[in-house]
Amino acid sequence: MALPKPSGDFEWVQESWGAALRCAPLAMIAPHCFSTRALALEGVRDDDQEGWEALARALGVGVDSLVRMRQVHNAGVFETPAGTRPPARYDEWPEADIAISGDPTLALTVRAADCVPVLLADRRTGAVAAIHAGWKGTAAGAVQVAVRALERTYGSTPLDLIAAVGPGIGPCCYEVGGDLARHFAAHPDAPAWFSGDTK
Repeated sequence: MALPKPSGDFEWVQESWGAALRCAPLAMIAPHCFSTRALALEGVRDDDQEGWEALARALGVGVDSLVRMRQVHNAGVFETPAGTRPPARYDEWPEADIAISGDPTLALTVRAADCVPVLLADRRTGAVAAIHAGWKGTAAGAVQVAVRALERTYGSTPLDLIAAVGPGIGPCCYEVGGDLARHFAAHPDAPAWFSGDTK
């Protein structure tokens, strides 16, 4: 199957499992990738480590340095302070959809199928965030929550942040109606022009 042509500063790279997508400006701050379906990242079985080990190698860390979450479609934030190891067992993973860290020895992960993965990196401090942005998390302002968490915890400023928005479901396969759009319009940070009215 032919891979879609990435836009802007994105490029396909070859990893041990196959193709992965990288964002060049973000790569200068933090190793990262958006994987394809070829990389299986199961979360339920602790003995299912092959995909996680391949990802860790691609990011230049040990599998014990991967920050993983039980994603629950909200805007909860999990922080792993420098010098601590993230939980390894699935039942100990935190329930959250946003991970932040200022520790360059850690690699933050999110898993997405239809939802959108968003990565943030601070070019000044090196702090990073990984966001699982499903519609519920997006309506709850997950990206804004992550930016505020980086500001509060690491002194980041929005002007210092690089953002990479990964692949997600598109308009060919997913249509948003007025009921769903109103969830976004109800957010306190929604712009005035966004009424949620789809007429």
